Amino acid sequence: MKRKPVWILASIVVLLFASTLLWNFSMQAAGPAGRGTKGRRVADNLQKQNFDIRDISDKDTALKFERRMEKLSSKEKEKNANLKLAMRSAEAKKARIAPELDVAFSSLTDSLEVVQVKGKGRKFLTPSSSQPRENIVRSFMNDNRDLFGMSPQQVARLRKIGEYTNPNGKLSWVRMEQQLNGMRVFRGETVAAFTSGGDMVRMVGELPAGLEEAELPTEPKVSAPAAVVAAAASLGETLAEDQLVVKERSQDGRKVIFQSVEPFDQEIEVELIYFPLGAGVAPLAWSMVLWHGPQAYYVVADAMGVIDIFWRKSIVAEQTQTVT
Repeated sequence: MKRKPVWILASIVVLLFASTLLWNFSMQAAGPAGRGTKGRRVADNLQKQNFDIRDISDKDTALKFERRMEKLSSKEKEKNANLKLAMRSAEAKKARIAPELDVAFSSLTDSLEVVQVKGKGRKFLTPSSSQPRENIVRSFMNDNRDLFGMSPQQVARLRKIGEYTNPNGKLSWVRMEQQLNGMRVFRGETVAAFTSGGDMVRMVGELPAGLEEAELPTEPKVSAPAAVVAAAASLGETLAEDQLVVKERSQDGRKVIFQSVEPFDQEIEVELIYFPLGAGVAPLAWSMVLWHGPQAYYVVADAMGVIDIFWRKSIVAEQTQTVT
């Protein structure tokens, strides 16, 4: 009789274990809570869904990029080639006269991505200074204009969008961005790091080279609704332009907010920007975020009507490990 409680306890443990297995199996079969069939389909293969037309490591993407670049005018093609040649020549010259200078160029935009001083010890890009950090950045860029591929006029048009110092006061940063014809340039930013003494340590960013306001288009050939339809199609969803209802539009028409529409469950804000394809080349594009169930995609669509989209990336990270 004394063993009876033990058998009862064992039976309870077995039942709990079996119910746990059944629950796990049912949850795996049903998928995460709140995610329908469409949401699962889009979320299943995030690696395939991410796309950058400038990433020519993929054969199909390389063909799309080649077709898009073929649509450039002869003047644009010549400018692109000359800028790249001048920047690489400047890099080779710097390597000879300042071998401690370490630079890296973006394979996507041909722009200067990283500039710093290599080697041991305390070495900086600029000497100690009490000048405003923004001025130091502009002066350094003008002194290395061939390396950055930017004229003094282009450097002067950069906007400071942030400046901050860490709590211990040892490092500070200044952020600057490109805005051309009143529109943002996709990822057209640079961040410069400074010591407490005003020495510039490093610059990191993707400021596209050689972009002249007067040479860039200002009017899209593709409407905002058509761009949303193209972006949706890139996710395997079908929309018609007449399904999109405008909630708000800026006076210049460069920003449009559409009401949510199935299968997207949040408002769609579309903004006209410049998308750099290479040195001196940046067509107009429509940028937007599409919320699709538990997923969200940042999509940039061609506003000049040559192709459908330039760029697409999931901006939601899914946890793959259990939480304890």
